[in-house]
Amino acid sequence: MFNHGCRRFEDDLSGYVSGTLPEDRLLAVAAHVKECPQCQQAADDIAALRARLSTVASCPAASSSLASRLQGIAGGDCDQPLYLTSRGRAPLTRRQRVGRRLTQGGVATMVVLVTLVSVTLALGREPAAVADPVRTAREEHFLTVMSLSVDEGVGAAMWARERGASVQTVSNISARDKDDSGAVAITADEASGLLENQNSNVTYSGTQRVWVDDEKGSYTASDVRIDEAAGVGASVTALDAEGKPFRSWRVGNSNCCSTGLDRAWSFFTYEDTPVVAGRFAKVLEARDGTSPVARWWVDRVTGVLLWSERYNSSGKPTLIAGFIELEFGTATVDANAEEIPQLKNASFANSSGWCRGLASCPLELAGLPLVAYASSADGEEPWQRLVYSDGVRAISVSWDRGVLASGRIDDDSSGQPHVAVWQVGDGVVSVVTTGSRELTRQACNELPGEQPNEFTLAQRLDSGWRRLLGDG
Repeated sequence: MFNHGCRRFEDDLSGYVSGTLPEDRLLAVAAHVKECPQCQQAADDIAALRARLSTVASCPAASSSLASRLQGIAGGDCDQPLYLTSRGRAPLTRRQRVGRRLTQGGVATMVVLVTLVSVTLALGREPAAVADPVRTAREEHFLTVMSLSVDEGVGAAMWARERGASVQTVSNISARDKDDSGAVAITADEASGLLENQNSNVTYSGTQRVWVDDEKGSYTASDVRIDEAAGVGASVTALDAEGKPFRSWRVGNSNCCSTGLDRAWSFFTYEDTPVVAGRFAKVLEARDGTSPVARWWVDRVTGVLLWSERYNSSGKPTLIAGFIELEFGTATVDANAEEIPQLKNASFANSSGWCRGLASCPLELAGLPLVAYASSADGEEPWQRLVYSDGVRAISVSWDRGVLASGRIDDDSSGQPHVAVWQVGDGVVSVVTTGSRELTRQACNELPGEQPNEFTLAQRLDSGWRRLLGDG
């Protein structure tokens, strides 16, 4: 078994032996192996086994000229082993000769197989323990919603706050003024169309401010810089309270997915033309009965989402995100920023093999439709991301191979999305929601229940074999 200090090198030993690691990683592993007898022995075992397998697989046949010369030397005894005929021992029958050759070949094969199985078992690695599963789940959620154009700034601001970026605290904030006269009812499809067309083939840059209710009577305020280049993508930079960059991300396609608005709501637009960040806007409102659920201010010319607000049942804003300055026609996308895994539209989730890790990936969860997903490629360690949304509430579900150090975790920290994490066999499922606790409970109940991790012999062999081949 490897000791604790070797854990970060053991996965790369196979690639070190074959010389397929990147140069910087190859140098790091080589330096460790030089100082660690345990890892040096493991590397030697892998090299020896590969050499043995290579010899068995590619043993050359004797040339025809050599075979003829040997037959000439042996004469009539060419069908018998030379070490027997030369000493006058009784010749073996054909059946005995065949049996001996089969036995010798079987012993050699058995030695190779036993060696192969032994090394494979030694290399077999149990799923790694998940460090800080609640934080990991939240950050995955923030990065996921950042890939949805309607929530770019929100995801970036909340990720940075989770990582300790300084924020401003506001004691109170009011909903944006709106002229309630001239409401025009529209369909859910028309409302979705207004939001889905945003950012389409438009280049712009600006600063968005995000206010989040901390559930203690105040709001945290953070600024996010967004640069969107038509046909290229966007870079999103979270700023600290002093306006300095805290972290940047690059989004390949910020307009990948539909918003999935709840058709049980009623939708309205208004005849007034408010101004947001110097742009004339069209107001879209979603109502649950007579209470507003959310409002969006959309640029009348470009379709870019300028401002959005979400409300609780009493009409108090719980989340506000909007541009405080905006310029069209110019944008600088940071090519060196961390790239966020690309989400795919849920419409592609009808092909086989798209769901990884989970026994099945539901197309609806807690009444919310699947709007986007991402999953590992063939040959990679399997993982899965699922996003469900009605345009206001969102649920993100993650599955990763790994082990929880403790049992199920449920976290309802004030001012943060609700998180539930539990073990399902050799993987960990996490659910993060921006909705109610009831929504969290319902979503968890519709996913596979807790199952202990049991690392079987077959799983150890599979893990060791993939690592031996450099795939694990």
